[in-house]
Amino acid sequence: MKQAILPIDKIFDSFISDLEKRSNIVPMPLELVDEKDKYILKAEIPGVGKEDISVTYDDGVLRIEAEKKEETKTGKFSEIVYGKVIREVSLRGVEGDKIQAEYKNGVLTVEAPKKNKESVKIEFKD
Repeated sequence: MKQAILPIDKIFDSFISDLEKRSNIVPMPLELVDEKDKYILKAEIPGVGKEDISVTYDDGVLRIEAEKKEETKTGKFSEIVYGKVIREVSLRGVEGDKIQAEYKNGVLTVEAPKKNKESVKIEFKD
């Protein structure tokens, strides 16, 4: 039985074609730390400009959207994946209007202060 031997260019072309058929989702690894008075969320988003990142908080859900825009290709092949990714994290019991975000060296850091959990005694109406 003869084995087909493909030139290296054909192998790379096939590999790239398979990549292009897959979803255009760029991975965004997350880390969530639960501290006494706040949550700290870190997201790795290398190669994305600050202007291409959106962070919103609505109804207990923190949503991060980022898009790595495709650049003009001049090479033979590319292993870099372009596209948009959206991650949502449930963060209940935080002060939404006090959430802060910072993007530095490809890492997005979001700090979400927790609401004060004071115990309140409820009185009955007469």
